[in-house]
Formats: sequence, C-alpha cells, structure tokens
Amino acid sequence: MMRSVLDAPASLLQGASDGTPSLSKWETIGHADQEMVVALVVRNADLMTSNLGGLQGFGQCFPFPASYTLGEHGFAEGLLAAIPWVLTGEPILSYNFMLWIGYFLSGFSMFLLVRNFTGDARAGLLGGLFLQWVPGRIVDGGHPFLHAEFWLPLALLCLHRLFVTGRVRAAAGVAFFLGMQALGSFYLILGVIPVVLVYVPFLFWRHREHRWKALGLSLAAGSFVAVVGLWVLLPYLETREAWSVLGGRESLLLPLEAFLPGQYSFPGWIFASLILLGIADRFRGPRSCDGEDPRLVMLLASGIILSCSTYGLRIPGTDIVVPSVLALLSGTVPGLDAVRALGVMSNILWVPLAWIAGYGARAVLENFSLRLQGALFVALALGVGAIRFWPPLAVANFGRPLAVESRNVRPSEEDIALVRSRRASALLHVPMAKRGGRAMGTASAQLLLGSFSPSPTTSCYNSFASPFASQIGQLAQRLPRASSSEALSALGIDTVLFHRSESTVRHEQWFEDHFRESPEAAARVVSLGETETLSGYRLNGRLPTTSSSSVLHRGMAYEQLWKDPDSRTVSFWVRNRGRQVYLEPEPRKLREGYIMWVDEAGAPVSRVPVMFLMPIALAPGERMALNIDVEPPPGDDVHLGYLSLRGGKWKG
Repeated sequence: MMRSVLDAPASLLQGASDGTPSLSKWETIGHADQEMVVALVVRNADLMTSNLGGLQGFGQCFPFPASYTLGEHGFAEGLLAAIPWVLTGEPILSYNFMLWIGYFLSGFSMFLLVRNFTGDARAGLLGGLFLQWVPGRIVDGGHPFLHAEFWLPLALLCLHRLFVTGRVRAAAGVAFFLGMQALGSFYLILGVIPVVLVYVPFLFWRHREHRWKALGLSLAAGSFVAVVGLWVLLPYLETREAWSVLGGRESLLLPLEAFLPGQYSFPGWIFASLILLGIADRFRGPRSCDGEDPRLVMLLASGIILSCSTYGLRIPGTDIVVPSVLALLSGTVPGLDAVRALGVMSNILWVPLAWIAGYGARAVLENFSLRLQGALFVALALGVGAIRFWPPLAVANFGRPLAVESRNVRPSEEDIALVRSRRASALLHVPMAKRGGRAMGTASAQLLLGSFSPSPTTSCYNSFASPFASQIGQLAQRLPRASSSEALSALGIDTVLFHRSESTVRHEQWFEDHFRESPEAAARVVSLGETETLSGYRLNGRLPTTSSSSVLHRGMAYEQLWKDPDSRTVSFWVRNRGRQVYLEPEPRKLREGYIMWVDEAGAPVSRVPVMFLMPIALAPGERMALNIDVEPPPGDDVHLGYLSLRGGKWKG
C-alpha cells in the first residue's frame, strides 16, 4: 500500500513546458539541470546523515576535490531533503518533498511577517500566497536554491523582535535563518545583503530602548553568518586560485523589460496592484507596529536589488543610466566574475515587495464592511490560488501561461537494483559523457541513476568543466584492459557501469570481446550483474603505486601540432616507463613546467613556461595525452615539442 502511494512522487519530476509535443532547447536543458540537481541534493542529504565532514569532499566530477565549487552548493536543500531520504532512500521522493517544504515555507514565512506588522491574518495569508506563487517558483522545479528566499522573512521578523525586545533568542533566530540562507545559493546571498544592510540602521534609529544591545547581538549574529558564508564560499576561491577556473565569464543581468506584463519576472496584476496600493497607503501615513513602518526602507532595498540585478536604471527625464553596481565590481571582487547569472539575485526582490503588498491588502480590506471584507478576501485568496491550476486566469494575471508538466524519470527497477547492489567508493560510467550537445542529458541521467546509491562519480554536469575530465575519459575508453583497471583502481574507482544503450555497437563488442578473451582483464574486472541496458563491474587493482615522477617519460607532441588553426591546444604524450602505477599525490594541482620546441634537426627553437596537470594515474607501459593550451612558437620550422616538469626527474 505504501509503495503504491509513493509511486508518483518517487518517479515524477515537474518542470516548465511550452505546451508543444517536442522539447525546446531550453526545456531540454531544464530537464537535464533538474536531474543533476536531484543528484546534488540527495548527495548532500546523504552526507548530512552519514558523513557531515564529506560535504566539501568528493561528489560528481571525481576525482576533482570540492566538486560543488564547479556549480551551486545547495546545502540547505540537502538538509530539507535529509529526513525523507533517511526514511525512504528514494532520491526523487526526497527531492519532491524538499520542493513541497519550500512551497510551504515561502507562504508560511511571509504570512508570519505580514501578520505581525499589519495585525491582520488575512493580509498575512495574501502576502504568503503572493510569495508562494511567484511565477519562477511555479515553473522552475529544477533550481530550488534560486527560489529559496523563504528564510529571509523569518530572519527579518527575528531582527525586528531583536531590536524591540533585545532578547538573545531573537538574535539566535537571525543567525539561524540567515545561516540557512547562506547554505542555499550564492545568488540569493547577494540579494539578501542590501535588504539587511538597510533594515538594521532603520531598526537602530526607530528602537532606542535596546538599540545598543540589539546592535551588538545583531553583529554577533552577523559574525556567525559570515563564518557560515566563508565556510561555503572560501573553497570556491581556493578552486579558482588552484585550477584557474571559476572566472572570466560575462555576467548575465536582467533587462528592465523582464518585469513587464507577459515577461518572466512580471509578478502578476494582482500582486503588482497591491504593491502599488501598499506604497500609496504609506504616503498617506505610517501604520506603526512597535514604533516602525518598514515600507519605505523596503522600497529602498528593492531599488538597490533592482539596480544591481539589471543592466541599468534610467533616471526619468534624462539620458543618464545608472549601471549595475555588481557589474562594475565584477572585475574587482574576487570570484564575482564566475557568477554567470547575477540577474537571479532579483528573486530576493519578492520578499520586500510581498511585505509591502501585505500592507496594500490590508488597506483594501479595511475600506469595506466586515461582510464585504470577508467576501473580498475569499475572492482574492481563491483568485491567487486558482492561478496555479486554471491557465486562462494565469494568462489574464501574468500575461502568459504558466504551463508545467510532470515526467517520469525513474530508471528501471532492475537498473536501480544493480546500482544498489554494491556501495561504490567511486563510480565510473562508461562511456563517459562529454560536454555539450546530446551528452548533456547523458551525464545528468547518469548522475540521477547514481543518486539511488550516492557515491563519488566521474560523471560531470556543472557550470564549469573538471580539469580531470580528459584524463578520466582516456582511461575509461581503454576499459576493460588491465592497465586501465589498474590506473582507475589506484584512483579509488572500484565500480564501473557500462551503458550499452549509450555505447556504439563497435565499442560494446570490443568491450565484451576483450573482457571475455583477456585473462588479465577478467582477473581485474569482475562482473556484478547485468540488466537490459547496464552491465556492472568491480575493479580489482593488483600493482603497487608510486608518486615519484621519475617513472614518467617526458611528454612529446608530434605530427600536426595544431590540428585546428583556431585552437591553441596541443597534446603532449607522457608514458610510464616504470613497473608501478604512477599516482599523482594529493593535493593534486597544476604543476610548473616548460615546453621545449625543436626543429627537424633537433635544435631548440624556443622554451616557454607552462602550468599543466600531471597524469593523475598511469599504469606501467601506458601513455596519456596531456592537453595544454599554449601559444605557437615563432617561425614555421617547429617539428616537435617536449614537455618537462620543472624540478622533476623525468625520463627522456
């Protein structure tokens, strides 16, 4: 009975739809994103309940350290999914539960905030509905951390209580809820900062009795949040410094037109009308709650967020455009140029605006008799609630449909059973998905399948590519050869899933023939079982390892050095001349070296310094291509290139 009840939420994911039978490019990307995020959230939930210290360790893109730094961290979402994960072990169900909790918290948190300040539960309910049914939250089920602004209303309520009462427990609430906000998404952290920075001085000015104590406690709470933020964000900067990634990207901001009717960020006519009424009501006079009416300061915070998240605000009556502050700081603040979609911080905008709209709802309701107030409230509540379920009303309110659809993404039970049959130390999917095109969906599907038994995996789907992807791909292509098994085992990869549905017929035949006919391969690659689409294997490495670079022969580039005239990537082939598996020691990082270009006679042409990644693992007698971006040397007489490690003892 329980299994039948859980079938749908344990199998279906909801996402945006344009209503046509074929998937658009953005729908395809959205589906792949969502599958990856399911794996991310479940990985975090699993580690929070089994190995909390592993949160900043390996995940996808193995063996890249702190792989979450290649995209979003989503720790708060993992925490919300932890209980259903422990109880059921179902990743899709746990993810959907996390989404449902997010819907509830967005409405409930704003209800508490608006009711506290207006003294009207009906206004609070309407404010909660507005935040709950923001269009982005309805249609975007694949990026929950971008719509997790529901911690902020609770933090603002605690801030208010802190300055009114001076109590430590209110400061603890501020620390907890802002800490949870920091554990969610970097995008929303950027939006929260201006709201808090304008609200605290306002509170300090309005509440004199406990102002100094409250200020001290708020600074203590802020220090705690800063520690949480640094714990989350410092690994991003370390990744940027160590690997020369997470940078050099142009930030995508929003045009102001995005907030107009029919556009993605338009909040709807009902919401917009009550915002305007809330502002107009404030200019009639304040509605004091414990000595404050925060509408003007929240309007200021909204303006700051809007100016930061858009391409610029034009001053009315002039040609002067105030540019985005964050865009100006992008090349100055470390790591800010790695944030692709700075416009997403505008999602925080709905918190202060829903707060103001709550005041507008109260102003409307109090102008009618009690009986008419009840009827109007019911009409508004039903109207806002029906937007989600009645498409014509959604079109009338938002200027566009909010079409969503559910799709069954659950793998076959046989595939799930095979994945769960053995908890992998690290999992390799063969063939490995490459970046771009059709392979994008392949990588996300591999991650989703792996989420049924979370473990580090070489599958990689993120905002930035793993520097190890090329080397792991070379080793994966050589399976089930014994040399590849030895190298992968040395890395800690002990389980392989061979996807027959994603492999070419030729590759599948070669894999099976080599596995069946090679005694060395059969001794190191042991079958775990098969399904209609998968074959599972356990890797058994037998050779000793060494981290001494003296077993390596210096890299050599030959034949056509630059096959693509528009590319600056050259492949240098490095060979292991020793009798042990070479294993790059941790912490793995880019190493200093140099390239010697020579002509046909062997005479040096030039020598240039480079930073490159050593072979991560290489079995005796095997070679590996190290792909290095380097400018071509002067002249046309270059015949060969030699790569050497600075200070290393390479053969050759």
